[in-house]
Amino acid sequence: MERTLPASPATPARDVLPEDRLLWQFWVNKGLKPEPLAARLAALGSGANWDYVAGNALYGGFEADLLRLLRSAPARIASTMPPRFLDRLAQESAGWGRPVNPFTGEGRLLVLCSGSRMTPDEETTVRTLSSGGLHWPSLLAAASRANIVPAVAHHLNRLGLISAIPEPEAAALAARAAGIAGRNRRVLALLDEVVADLLKAGIRSILLKESALALSHFDGGALRMMGDVDILVDEPDLVRAERILQDRGYQHAEVLWTRAHYRRHHHHVAPLVDPEAAAKIEPHRTIALPVPEVPGLIDELRKSAIRIREGVHAFAPADCLFHLTMDLFGSAFLGKMGQLCDAREVVRKGGIDWRTYVETVTTIRAESHAAFSLTLLSDVGAAIPEEIRERLARARRKWPFDRQRLRRMAHRNLFGYDPSTAVMSRPATKLVFKALIQPGNTLSRSLWLIKGYLYVGQSDLDMGELAVRPSKGQALWRLAGSPFRLLGRILGGGRR
Repeated sequence: MERTLPASPATPARDVLPEDRLLWQFWVNKGLKPEPLAARLAALGSGANWDYVAGNALYGGFEADLLRLLRSAPARIASTMPPRFLDRLAQESAGWGRPVNPFTGEGRLLVLCSGSRMTPDEETTVRTLSSGGLHWPSLLAAASRANIVPAVAHHLNRLGLISAIPEPEAAALAARAAGIAGRNRRVLALLDEVVADLLKAGIRSILLKESALALSHFDGGALRMMGDVDILVDEPDLVRAERILQDRGYQHAEVLWTRAHYRRHHHHVAPLVDPEAAAKIEPHRTIALPVPEVPGLIDELRKSAIRIREGVHAFAPADCLFHLTMDLFGSAFLGKMGQLCDAREVVRKGGIDWRTYVETVTTIRAESHAAFSLTLLSDVGAAIPEEIRERLARARRKWPFDRQRLRRMAHRNLFGYDPSTAVMSRPATKLVFKALIQPGNTLSRSLWLIKGYLYVGQSDLDMGELAVRPSKGQALWRLAGSPFRLLGRILGGGRR
């Protein structure tokens, strides 16, 4: 009998609020507070969507922490888990030693199935790939880490390819897609209420990145999980926007950094969270950029914003692509395939004023960064005009970062951190990435890397409880032991 997933990720499914409340403890305080963590775990009933919980843990990078928690769960809770669920989560957490990147069969299929639509040629390619001995467990884990489960589930189901997937992975894919559908409905309802309150107060808001693209490019939120809601407001309206959210029950989260630190050093204020609704909204005053911001940039982006639904605005296509490519460069590429696929979808849908894109990039002198991100987009099949790439490539002189090593690192980690195929631990990967994006030469980057490893010049002022740095003595001891830890990882096969 032919197996199928639900007809669409938007098919009515049970809300996953209890599951999200459990996950919230990892998102907000890294699961370090045992009492609320135990309480949220105890609140899960017999109908819990455990595969949705596992998929979100892979996306957030805390799957090992979740596994430790669930292994110690009371018998009543353990009895509600699907057969061999913990074994599968343990294997997903450890990895299979099968790399998934844009050039493997698994990675190519995921990229092709990541958007809202596919061409006939792409459908043919996906059918060919699905019959060619793919490693479906690695594919499922990569889809979860990259946050592209809903679209992948939708297209595999639409093309009738579910029968090619082994039963455990097919069931997990269906459960994760259904859970995301339930979460999206709740987040969209909360978003509508918040936007309505802001409008009543005369505050115009602009949705950013996946918060906007879920509505404008991914079938009204059916094919893209909405996590945090990123919303841009005029800086003079920030305080009023915070008060409106606080009146709705949201409170500032200061576990990572304090409110003062966000105000002074960040592009958005301290996130406002509603623990009971497991929702987080980040009011932005500007956007993150890998270069110094030019005065007036955000005002120009606001002026070009377009309406995507009643009371809801988003950046115009060229400005949206600008934001995505700048943000993509500034990440450690851990699980950023979802964002890369977002940018690919913006290019595929069209309407981009490339002249505006280049002018914006040139204005802030970020040609090197844009050229790098557009190269990654080309690697996943996005049709970037050749003259645009060449023009930006010619203007790379200002930021001589290590493009070749960065590109290799990006390919290796775009689908998330897999310890079985990783070259370094997760923290080391992030630190080396930050060193490689520094302008200069190999020596200067090496010195930056050592200083970063020892936290030289870093201050604990305005830091939150989760941002406390180790002492210099602890850092030196860790540096002395790093060669032995690296050898142990190589011999033992582990990279965490």
